[in-house]
Amino acid sequence: LTANMAISELNHFFDTNVTAGSQLGDMAAKVAIQNFDLRHATMLFFNSTLCYGVEVFLQFYHYNIVINRAKVLARKTTRQFVLFASDTADIELLLDSIISFEMDNTGKFIIICESSTPKECDEQDIMVLCWNYRIVNMVFIRQEETEAVGFTYYPVADGICNNLKPIKLDSHNQYTKTTYGEIFRKKFRNLNFCPIIASTFIQPPYMYIKNGIPTGIDGDLLRMLIHGMNASLKMMTPSRGTGWGFREKNGTWMGSLADVYDDLANFSMTSAAITLTRFTDFQISSGYSTSKVVWVSESAQVQNVALKLLHP
Repeated sequence: LTANMAISELNHFFDTNVTAGSQLGDMAAKVAIQNFDLRHATMLFFNSTLCYGVEVFLQFYHYNIVINRAKVLARKTTRQFVLFASDTADIELLLDSIISFEMDNTGKFIIICESSTPKECDEQDIMVLCWNYRIVNMVFIRQEETEAVGFTYYPVADGICNNLKPIKLDSHNQYTKTTYGEIFRKKFRNLNFCPIIASTFIQPPYMYIKNGIPTGIDGDLLRMLIHGMNASLKMMTPSRGTGWGFREKNGTWMGSLADVYDDLANFSMTSAAITLTRFTDFQISSGYSTSKVVWVSESAQVQNVALKLLHP
C-alpha cells in the first residue's frame, strides 16, 4: 500500500509539472513570436532537470534558435534570449553567465521560472535582479495556480524614478504591450525628468562646463540628448584620475570611464579615441560627424549699375 501510494504521488507530481511546463512553454513561445525579430537567431538557455517547458516552447517556436544547456557561448551579436530556470537563484546564475560574456543587456529577454513555490519565483525579486543587470526589455513568466502569468516593468512609470513595480501582462494572448506601453520598446523614450548622471571633463572646444551647464560641441549635443529624453542632467568630473580614462594593469579604471565602470555615472561624454580596452569594457556609441548645409536659391535680378552699392 505504501509503495502504491508513493507511485501515485510520484505520478501526480510528474503530471502536475508536465501541465505547468506546458503552460509556461506555450506562453513563452507566444511572447517570443509576437515580439522577437524572427529573422534573427534566438539564444535558448536552460539549466534545470525538468525541462518539459523547453520542449513545448520548441514545438511552437519554429525559428532560428541557438540552444545552450548549462553553457554559454560568446555570441555577442545575439539580442534575443529565452531563459528557462528552476528558481530565482538559477536565473541569477544564468544572467551572470550571459553578462560575463559581454552579451547585449539591451536585448529582449524572456525569463521563465519553473518552480511552483511562490517564494522561489517571486516577480518582485526578478525585477530587482534584472534592474541590477541593467536589463529592462524583459518578460518574466511563472506559474500561478492553474495558469501561466507574465510580468514586466517600466523603470520611469508613474512619475517614479527606478520604478520596479511588476506589471502583469494581458491574459488574452496579446503580449506586445500593457497599459503602460510596449513591453520591449521605448521604455526610456520619456524619462519624466528623472536624473541622468554624465561624467566628463573640460576639453576645449568639445566640452566646457559653467555652473553645471555643458557647452561646446559635445556639451551642446549632451544637452540635446537630455532634452530629447525629457530628463534632468547631473554633471560630474572624474572621481578617480583625470581625462578620458584608461585601464591599469590591475584592471582598475581611471578617469571619466571609471565613473561609468564603478556605477557612479550613467555614461561618459568625451571625445575619446577608441582603444581596444575601451571598446572591450564599455558599450560605445558610433561616431557622429557634421555636414555643411548649402542654401540654393534663384539668382538675383539684374540691377542698374548705379544701384550696385545698394544691392551688391
